[in-house]
Amino acid sequence: RLRAGTLLFARFDSPSPMDAESLVSLIVAPSAGGTGITVSRTRVKDQIAWIATEGGIPGVVERRALKCAITSSLSRSLQRCGHTHGLAAMVGGALAARLSLRSDVRAGDEVRVVYDELVAAGEHVRYERVWAVAYRGDRSQMVGVWFDDRRGRADWFAADGTALEPMFTTQLVSGARLTSGFGMRLHPILNVRKMHNGMDYAAGSGSPVRAASDGVIIKVARGGAAGNHLRIKHAQGYQTEYMHLSRFSRRSRMSTAVSKGQVIGYVGSTGRSTAPHLHFGVLKNGGYIDPLTIREVPGLGVAARDKPRFDEQAKGLIQLLDALDRGGIGDS
Repeated sequence: RLRAGTLLFARFDSPSPMDAESLVSLIVAPSAGGTGITVSRTRVKDQIAWIATEGGIPGVVERRALKCAITSSLSRSLQRCGHTHGLAAMVGGALAARLSLRSDVRAGDEVRVVYDELVAAGEHVRYERVWAVAYRGDRSQMVGVWFDDRRGRADWFAADGTALEPMFTTQLVSGARLTSGFGMRLHPILNVRKMHNGMDYAAGSGSPVRAASDGVIIKVARGGAAGNHLRIKHAQGYQTEYMHLSRFSRRSRMSTAVSKGQVIGYVGSTGRSTAPHLHFGVLKNGGYIDPLTIREVPGLGVAARDKPRFDEQAKGLIQLLDALDRGGIGDS
C-alpha cells in the first residue's frame, strides 16, 4: 500500500542503522501533512513484537526563527531568504489579519517569523506552524501571535492579547458591487419611499455568500419579501441577516455555529427582488444600524481565563523575535 511520496521515519538504538535489530520504531505518514501510523518494537514474554498505533509524524519538529528583508513580493523575498512558498503562504495568512499584502508590503521593509519545521535526517520535510510574525516598515507595523484556547478558538492576536482583526468583514461576496446603502430610498418595486435597513450587493446568481463574523445561526427561512434568508447571532449584541439567497449552504442550519468568512449561502433573487443581489442587514441590541459602522468594531481578544497562558506563550515568542537582532537561532 506504500505509494510514491509516502514518508518513512525510523528510529534506532544503535549508531548503525544497518543493524536491523536496533530498529526501535517506524513512522509511515503522508507527505502532504498530518499524522500517520507508528510501528513500535516491544517485548512480549521475552520475544520481540511490533505494535502499530495511529499517529506519529515523520521527523522531529524544531522551532526556528528568521528575519528577512522585503525586496519584492513576500513570497519572492522569503524564497530569497531560503524558504519555500509553503512558509510564505503561512506568513501571508498571518499578515493578512492586519495588512494588505498588495499595498502594505513594500521593498525595504522587514519580516520576522517564529515557526515550527519538521526535519528528518537534517533535511526539511515541511513547515508545521507559524507561531509569531513581526512586520516592520515605513508604512506598516504589526506583531502577531498565534494562540489556541483549546476550546475551539484559535486565531492571531496582538502581543497584549487584543484582536488583530476587526470583529466583522464586509467582504461578503467576491466581486460584488454596492447598489444601495442604508437609509430612506424609493423602493424599486413598491415605488414608495421606504427605510432600507441594510446594504445591497449586486453579484452573479450563485455567487458564494460568506458570514460577516463568528456566530450562531438563529434563523433559516424561505418565502416572503426576503425570500430565502437567514440570520446569525454574534457577540456583543450584534446580529446579521442575509436575504434573497438562491439557496443555503448545506451547513447552514438552525443553531449551527459559523466562522467568519464561511460560506453560508448563494446569491439569488428570491422574494421581493428585481435582480440577483445580497441584502445584508446588521442589528445592534435588536435595532437596525448602518452596516458600514461595523467595520471598526474591534474583534474579541484573548479571554480573561486564558490570559495568563497567552502572556507566557507570547513572552517566549517575542523573545525569539527580538533575539534575531543578536544573531539568534535561524537568522536568515
